[in-house]
Amino acid sequence: MKTSRCPATTMITRALQSRTTIFRDRSTTPQRSLAHWTTSRSPRFELRGGTRYTYDRKRFDVTSAYNQTFAATSATVTGHNVSGDLSATYTVVPNVNLYARVATGFRAPSFGVPSATTNIQVAQAETNTSEEVGVKSFLLDRRIRLDADIYYYDVRHQQLTAVGGTDNATRLLNAAKTIGDGAEINFEADLTQHLTFAVAASYNFTRDRGSDAFGGCLPRLYCHQSAERGGQRRNQWESAAAGAEVHG
Repeated sequence: MKTSRCPATTMITRALQSRTTIFRDRSTTPQRSLAHWTTSRSPRFELRGGTRYTYDRKRFDVTSAYNQTFAATSATVTGHNVSGDLSATYTVVPNVNLYARVATGFRAPSFGVPSATTNIQVAQAETNTSEEVGVKSFLLDRRIRLDADIYYYDVRHQQLTAVGGTDNATRLLNAAKTIGDGAEINFEADLTQHLTFAVAASYNFTRDRGSDAFGGCLPRLYCHQSAERGGQRRNQWESAAAGAEVHG
């Protein structure tokens, strides 16, 4: 007796034959050490600091892959870093504080899933440094709150995911350097016992120095912009919001 295959089954079979299905296993062995301290040099001045040591060991294994073979089926990476923060607060008058903070951070290396055109991908560790100066205040018997700050950050080897190209693949990569700075302001006022008015505004300016994996620029969408701006891609945002709240 002759049997015929269902058309739907045939379509599913062909789809599976043309697709790479990967089963993987990831394991992470983290270690952390943290120290923190606070000191008051005077009734108006407070200094805080902390340090952190991070060690990460990660392993990626392709346990099985349908319709695909890879040059390497496992990879191991390690990363370690000492980061910290230092902040100072100065009380100008009661309920008005000036503050400043400098901090560093760390993100351990990451893995990218292999595809038909790429093996196991590894992005190196990411580090950042940030600086912030601002004021926090309560005025008119705490009926008004006014906060403002300016900030700057610098990210080295930022981990990014790029999707596209002729094979429409997902690639894990590192941007060589990302820089950002901006300012924020927030204002709240209790106009009456039952009505609060608030307004906030911010400005943010970022630029990157390209990618280690794409020859000095990010994927093709941004290469033209990078060439025009001296090897940098720039983004700029301004935002503002206002609102009122009625409460019982």
